[in-house]
Amino acid sequence: MKLSKFKVTCSEDLNSNHLGATIENNCLTCGLDFRSCPGHTGHYEFKYPLVHPLLSQETRVALKAQKKATRVFQNTVQIKDSTNTWKTFTALDVEPSARKSSFFRQYLPISSLHVRPACVTAGTRTGVSQNDITHRLASLIRLDQTLRISIQLNDENIVEHRRILTRLQIAYVLLFWPPPGTQKNRELSCLSQRFKGKEGRCRSTLLGKRVDYSARSVISSDSFIDVDEIGLPLQIADKLTVPEHVCSWNFGHMSNLLAEKKVKCVERNGRMIDPTYRRNLYPQLGDVFHRYLKNGDYVLANRQPTLWRSSIQAMKVRRMPRGRSIRLNVDVTPPFNADFDGDEMCVFVPQNIDARGEMHALMATPEHIVVGGVGIVQDAALCIWILSHENPFLGKRLFFDCLMHVPRFDLSKIQAYDGRHLIEQLFPDNLQIPGIVEHGKIISGINKKVTKKKILGFIYKQSKRDAVDFINSLQRIAAEYFARRGFSVGLSCLEPDKLHKIKKHTHDMEIQGDDWEVIRRGMQYKEKNAHAAKSILRENNRFLTLTSERSCAKGSLLNIIQMLSSLGQQFFKGGLIGTYRPSERGDRVLSSDPFGKKVMTSHGYIESAFLKGLNPQELFLHAVSSRLSLLDTALKTATSGYASRRLWKSMEDCIVQYDMSLRCNGRMLIFKVDKDALPCTIVPGYAAGLEAAEKIGQMIMQLTLNTFHLAGTNNATVTQGVPRLEALINVWSKKQSQQRLIYQENVDPWKAHCILLEEDTLYVKDLEPQCTTIHYKRSKGRSPKSIRFRFNQKKCIRKRVTMWHIEDAVQRSKLSKYCLATSKGMQLSIVIQTPHGEQVPMDLLQELKEIILNLKIRGNGQMIFYNNGTLERKGISMSKAFEQADWQRLHSTSIIETAKTLGISAAKDQLIVELNKVFNNGVDLFDIQCLAEWMCNKGTLTSTTRAGIASFYEEENVLKCMAFERTLRTAAKAATMKTKASFKGLSEKILINDLIDTGSGFCDVVHDNDRFIELQDEVEARQLLQIENKRKQEEDEEPWLSYDGQEYKKPCRPPSPAYNPYANIVY
Repeated sequence: MKLSKFKVTCSEDLNSNHLGATIENNCLTCGLDFRSCPGHTGHYEFKYPLVHPLLSQETRVALKAQKKATRVFQNTVQIKDSTNTWKTFTALDVEPSARKSSFFRQYLPISSLHVRPACVTAGTRTGVSQNDITHRLASLIRLDQTLRISIQLNDENIVEHRRILTRLQIAYVLLFWPPPGTQKNRELSCLSQRFKGKEGRCRSTLLGKRVDYSARSVISSDSFIDVDEIGLPLQIADKLTVPEHVCSWNFGHMSNLLAEKKVKCVERNGRMIDPTYRRNLYPQLGDVFHRYLKNGDYVLANRQPTLWRSSIQAMKVRRMPRGRSIRLNVDVTPPFNADFDGDEMCVFVPQNIDARGEMHALMATPEHIVVGGVGIVQDAALCIWILSHENPFLGKRLFFDCLMHVPRFDLSKIQAYDGRHLIEQLFPDNLQIPGIVEHGKIISGINKKVTKKKILGFIYKQSKRDAVDFINSLQRIAAEYFARRGFSVGLSCLEPDKLHKIKKHTHDMEIQGDDWEVIRRGMQYKEKNAHAAKSILRENNRFLTLTSERSCAKGSLLNIIQMLSSLGQQFFKGGLIGTYRPSERGDRVLSSDPFGKKVMTSHGYIESAFLKGLNPQELFLHAVSSRLSLLDTALKTATSGYASRRLWKSMEDCIVQYDMSLRCNGRMLIFKVDKDALPCTIVPGYAAGLEAAEKIGQMIMQLTLNTFHLAGTNNATVTQGVPRLEALINVWSKKQSQQRLIYQENVDPWKAHCILLEEDTLYVKDLEPQCTTIHYKRSKGRSPKSIRFRFNQKKCIRKRVTMWHIEDAVQRSKLSKYCLATSKGMQLSIVIQTPHGEQVPMDLLQELKEIILNLKIRGNGQMIFYNNGTLERKGISMSKAFEQADWQRLHSTSIIETAKTLGISAAKDQLIVELNKVFNNGVDLFDIQCLAEWMCNKGTLTSTTRAGIASFYEEENVLKCMAFERTLRTAAKAATMKTKASFKGLSEKILINDLIDTGSGFCDVVHDNDRFIELQDEVEARQLLQIENKRKQEEDEEPWLSYDGQEYKKPCRPPSPAYNPYANIVY
């Protein structure tokens, strides 16, 4: 009410100019036009107060305290009436004195016309289409007007008043929330739809900036442009512009650009002049020429999704006269994670000279060679291997044609026209790699790994420019060499005429153990097939040269094995392909499988290869795992993206300070940051939180798309991948309790064996025995029918169980009174004792079978695994583990339990260990430490969820929470609590379009008041001079314009001055 400037009385007042200016009319409140008027708010007073839709839960709690049956149904508060029927809660259900409660609202705020603009629509009755919010507000006002008329006509008709008031309350809810269910026609939008999600106000308009001076196109390869260049077609280069100021030293150059029509417009004295429509236009000192892009200009190249720092780089422009695609050198594609199968990239042209300087100095491609992995891709890697390992004779002509692509070479080093002498021209003389390069001389083959990690890294340390020249020269030499000599692979390279030499092993495909045994045998068979396939290929086979066995350019030996020998074992959700068709006659995977026959080929082991083709059964089994991978790629991407977004929002304010400490929102995370903790040097202003979130997010994407299985290991089955990561960073107590393991380190094998025999819990069913019914001759004291269990010997050995242990378990149970257990080999027979040899019914035999299968052989409730000197215990808490006197060096995989037992510092260290396990050492330790420090900074575990972010940051960071999730509810809660928002965080500064406090924006400016006053006087004097110059120019060029009511009668165009760069021109 304090901010309201106008009281609305009817729906027609919603378009009143008291609420703001329009194109036709000025504002009636401030008198300004639509360009200057900021807009004003109004209000409307209801006859009865209404329950605010954003306070429905508070209303329910308040009514429940009054012992009223209430519920919130479809965002509307409902209570039970005398007939035990739910009805909408209104102001008529309480006393007049109670209508002043905090959840009632008497006044409806009316937003300005700028927030709900109308648009002109041809073909309508009025020609104007009102905003959806205007329609919602109008329906509220009309319903309230109807209620007022009803009260005037008959103030005792409470039923009619309640009906209209109920409709009014529902309309009030629809102003904030959409109607439930799906609508056939387009429904009017509400406030929540304008705020939430990607299309909401915060994420779409405020956080997501729409910028000019940008372009997008499909990318294609070009080996003959530099690795730090980007080829732009003329359709793009002749539309994007760069501002350049005219001064004395570039006056002639600007004159030439203007004469060659390479300037789009000229900015002079605050006016934009199009040179197309001005014949005698000459440059003047102080002009700003918006010229088209030329060779050598720097632009920003970006490919979505932007997963890390190197996904956006500053590259030099190369104007391409032909084609419409953006050209890139193939060696620069790894940082962008791009290829040339239809990928698109965006180009941005910064207009500020400061931004262009920072772009050139900080974001150029040479800065990403080591950090981003630029260089040595496919052709270059294959070429340097062939020229160094095979050392082919090139001939004088080809040798010098390739040598012409090297910017600096030494002819005195050339002793022969072969491959090694050509590659040695790229190396510095002091290059030393033991066993490969000695004093710049090649002595053995060089593959991609050696080139990228050792040679390129050595050259990069000496000079970044030399590293760029090395990559450019190697790529162009590869293009020249392969264009003249060629390199291709095909079916003939697989040498199909030698397939008969591959010895077909008669593998035993019968399943004799558990999944671990099947996978182990499958790996053995696969290794034999690999040796068999490799034995028929020659040493210089082109497929071997292409793969990781030689040049590491593309592919691996696994691809050759699958083409020649066999595909091996296929996995499904981390294990073998299970049975899908249970039957009384036996389970099976496919309908074509025989009943009850368990073979490896039915559970995913494929003996055939791609060269010969798969049979129908193998084709369907291979499709099972392939289809799952395709579905994971499509469906699980959203999960990893949401996890990455939570990490970004949580750690976006983690910045390295001037004292090299890492702080987030004023909280100290790390007291001293090591400058060399990352491959790039850490400096003050480094956005450590965002960098860590981006790297972890990229690894989450890789975890999502990969399939993990631990069935072939001897340790406990701990959930890995994204589920384990979410349990850690979201601090899920239930999930961590289910995944909890207690590690006991430095345990010798004999002690571990004794502990396993005593404490490891094992049931008969864990051994998966085969059960059959046996028949005896009739005799006194036993039943003619009994049960026999057959156990797998290898599984019993792995579980450290003998038949004596099973017999002992039966004798210790209550079954010993009625049953006698006898064993022979790996068979256990249960003889049922009956007084007179009566026959036991089959249903009792089945019940006896279930009892024996659920019989405990040993243990006290724990599951214990032994692996490399460490006992892994499952089923015991950490507090109980510490009660054992002889248990030492314990730690738990549950971070929550570690924090409760040992404190937050131990939980932080264990969190770093667990995250490192999940990522398999794929993320820098400093980045994981940043996340762990953020989660443990408050003394308790803080999750990377909406609740965790709200608890870590202060109440004044409400805009950060609004920009994340539940925008409308978060804003309503902050308004109710009268929270004062601050604009110090990253998201807050982006929302108001302010400079962020990271990178170059981290620097502080020292204010000199005396100097500021002097500069302000100079600026004012310059502004007065510009106004005077503008007036004189308009007097000369446009004499019909008048100043102070006087018209100038003498139009005169002064002659353009001749160009003299040495003249002392003052302006």
